[in-house]
Amino acid sequence: TTKASGNYQLIETESALKALLPKLSKGFAIDVETSTLSPFDATLLGIAISPIQGEAVYIVISDGADTQMPLFATETESVRSPLLDILKPVLEDKDIPKTTHHGKYEWLVFKQQDITLRGIQNDSLLAAHLLYPMEKLNLKALVQAHLHVQMITFEEISGKHKTLAHLSPAEVLPYAAADADYTGQLSQFFEDKLSELKLEDLYRNIELPIQTLLAEMENNGVKINTAHLETLENDFNAQVQEAEKTIFEMAGHPFNIGSPKQLATVLFEEFGLPSGKKTKTGYSTNVDVLEALAPSHPIANSLLRYRKLEKLLNTYIRTLPKLIHHKSGLIHTSFNQTGTSTGRFSSTNPNLQNIPIRDPEGMAIRGAFVSRFPGGKIVSADYSQIELRVMAHLSEDPTMVAAFHAGADIHIATAAIVFDIPEDSVTKEQRYQAKAVNFGLIYGISSFGLSQNLGISRSEAKTLIDNYFAQFPGVKNFMNDSIAGATESGYVTTMLGRIRPIPELQNGGAQRQFGERIAINTRVQGSAADLMKLAMLRVDAALKAKNSKSLLCIQVHDELVLDVHPDELSWIPDLLTAEMAAAATLKVPLKSDVAIGENWAEVSG
Repeated sequence: TTKASGNYQLIETESALKALLPKLSKGFAIDVETSTLSPFDATLLGIAISPIQGEAVYIVISDGADTQMPLFATETESVRSPLLDILKPVLEDKDIPKTTHHGKYEWLVFKQQDITLRGIQNDSLLAAHLLYPMEKLNLKALVQAHLHVQMITFEEISGKHKTLAHLSPAEVLPYAAADADYTGQLSQFFEDKLSELKLEDLYRNIELPIQTLLAEMENNGVKINTAHLETLENDFNAQVQEAEKTIFEMAGHPFNIGSPKQLATVLFEEFGLPSGKKTKTGYSTNVDVLEALAPSHPIANSLLRYRKLEKLLNTYIRTLPKLIHHKSGLIHTSFNQTGTSTGRFSSTNPNLQNIPIRDPEGMAIRGAFVSRFPGGKIVSADYSQIELRVMAHLSEDPTMVAAFHAGADIHIATAAIVFDIPEDSVTKEQRYQAKAVNFGLIYGISSFGLSQNLGISRSEAKTLIDNYFAQFPGVKNFMNDSIAGATESGYVTTMLGRIRPIPELQNGGAQRQFGERIAINTRVQGSAADLMKLAMLRVDAALKAKNSKSLLCIQVHDELVLDVHPDELSWIPDLLTAEMAAAATLKVPLKSDVAIGENWAEVSG
């Protein structure tokens, strides 16, 4: 391992920057240094640019004093550094190729300066995520692992200071310039590997453009109805107090419900209920334990309800208003493109994927997301059973393919086939069981898992699965082939070529079973996630072609959510239906359910 080094220089004057411009026309790697990690609040301290390997400059934009263009600025542009005005045409030129490491951050930071970063043609973070989905993706770790170079760390230059804003530009130079230099070098190193593993197409045509689209969506933000949340808070607080009162009445005395130790004493010593696993700190009182105790004592249900309400209050109802940005008046969630190995997005501040929508309490939280436009509406396009359609496509099971082409309710069709009865005789319970098998198989469910989900015996669950496979042999073959292929090669790929290594398949027992579930799930869920990205890019391009005022705001699993301007309500639903259907040509049709409402809850199926 060698230490990072190169020919690194400071640029602090307009004349020095203008002299650099000719060197930038062929492209460069770029990295921004800011006062904080939130792009909406950060002061842009400097920009590191590396036009060729081993060379970089650090352009000083601010000395740390807040001289920035604020978000959605109303002030005159004169507060902006003149160096940014010189750089703006280069940064906005789509024909000058840029290389970033997590370019979404750069895009957002420049956007707050009224600069739209165009031409990101390489991103070492996205390349690394495709090539090594299980590795740590921070720049320093990747450079150490692949280029065998030890980069200078923030701690080495900052000493006791906590932020870059306290350091002189000369102190920041070696750190910032190396970031840009090695971003470029790492990206070049990954290029051959991407084409070797046939990931080039996924990288160029999906991951890179979706990164910019996610940045735009974060910047668009979403409007929150705070009055609705205040009402919810009062309502939930009352329900928490009610649950607490019930718990104390059953226990015969008050105690600290939040203390696992005190709760364990009540449950296992005073009530004498069967205790589960003992941890270092005592008996566990987690959700699984309480759910197992529910049939034995009603206190368990009251505790589960209490915990659920408290969690929703703390995670969303009390937190969402604090996340509203003081300048935009909107919430700007952060979408993570590299957070899962299946290619699905996750999000933070707030975590939109985790709002529970199977119960009215969670759905009530979605009711707080509203349109920013007077008379505007929230419109959702939700892929209909995308994972099962992908399963039908990949397995080529003729019965399943035919059911989708007939436009049947797939769960009723499945129940009719498995139970060997006409579709109009299928009961609610039979449809529910068929649905549990349909979705369970995507996650590699066992007869034990299915018996638990449906509350039936293991032998009944096994019969259900056996009957299913007898009627859908293509699905069984697909599952077996996925596992066999992954065992042989050590990985699986999605329809569009995304790779997921599965080292667990080399082990035995529970590890191997886990690996088998991943092999099936990644092919189905990973392909569905890639299709959703294609759909998002199509929808975005179609909206831009019409100069639409409506905005893409949220993406959760199979659902895309738009804030729609009242002038465009007449044509946007049709556009969504058409573009989502055209995202890919499968052996079964792609369909989406489009809904229009006053808030996100009204459009959630």
